[in-house]
Amino acid sequence: MRALKILLKTFAALIIVSALFAAGAAVLVKMRWKPTVERFLSDALGVGIKFEGAALNPKEYALTIRGLKILSGGEFERNTFYGERCTLMLDKDLYDEEERLFVKEVVIEGGELSLERNEKGRWNIERAELPEADFGPGAAYAAESEGGAPLYTFVKSIKKVSIRDSGILFKDKYVPGGPFEMAFYDFDFKLDSEEEFESVYGYIPIKVEADFNIENSLNRDSKISVKGKIAAYPGSAAMDMTVIASYVDLMQFLPYFESYTPFSFNSGLFSSTTELSIRDNMIDCSTTMLFHKLNLLIDKGMENAQFLETSVNNLAPYLMSRGEILFDFVVKGPVDNPKANVGPKVKSAMTALFMDGIGKALQ
Repeated sequence: MRALKILLKTFAALIIVSALFAAGAAVLVKMRWKPTVERFLSDALGVGIKFEGAALNPKEYALTIRGLKILSGGEFERNTFYGERCTLMLDKDLYDEEERLFVKEVVIEGGELSLERNEKGRWNIERAELPEADFGPGAAYAAESEGGAPLYTFVKSIKKVSIRDSGILFKDKYVPGGPFEMAFYDFDFKLDSEEEFESVYGYIPIKVEADFNIENSLNRDSKISVKGKIAAYPGSAAMDMTVIASYVDLMQFLPYFESYTPFSFNSGLFSSTTELSIRDNMIDCSTTMLFHKLNLLIDKGMENAQFLETSVNNLAPYLMSRGEILFDFVVKGPVDNPKANVGPKVKSAMTALFMDGIGKALQ
């Protein structure tokens, strides 16, 4: 569940980055004093903002911000976000007819998102929240929104967000045995909203896609892909997501397995498919994993412990069998307090092993 929360916060942070451009575009054009603009953006969004420069190209109907940074607090090592080149595509008709900066698309290139948790368990993105819809007269978010859920407010004006050739740096000083560090590269993200269909569906349909790679030292690099749909309502949102991972090295996540499971690993890879659905603040998530070359041990004193609502003694014989191992689990319940359990495939396999044991005993 921790990984899911980090993923959701990552998407939230990326949307924040796009929203801040829309908030400050008009001010960037009307004012030429960089410190004042930076202060305006920081005050409007509640996070520290710095940038190297900005330029408006009326012929291309584009505003480009260079070297944009979202600052972290002094307790963190890196900036929360850095964007080498951030381009806002403007609505041509509104610009020509009314001289209004209506931002309809955001493109980020060469970005770097830093996710960091300090020794006290606090994340650097905890302060980052989506801003209110109203930024004052002349602000370039441009949608005359009635307010409501931040994502709904955002996609009422910004139709597309694209992030290309970017990376994510992850560092956790809170996990036992840490600090734990990992870098994700070739991160690409697309968000496409269809605000024009709200009158048909009663919500704004949104398509989301993301892909990135994890570098492995001894095995081929892992690939992660995310695809899904979001229904943005005025007061809430619902989503269906599919996350596919290929050949992820278990040893890279060893501190988390040692901290939150009764097992230790000497080696192993996994590929997985996760189907996630969230409705009315309730989560329904199923994950199927295929372990390759798994070498697992039960931690001392944990032989009779409970894990995923079952006994470690019942689960271990299946996980310690040879060859490729299929493992599934489900997560259901309120988003802030879900429950995890083994899935139907593992339950069936455990029953088969139990019955096989009884048969051999009778023989």
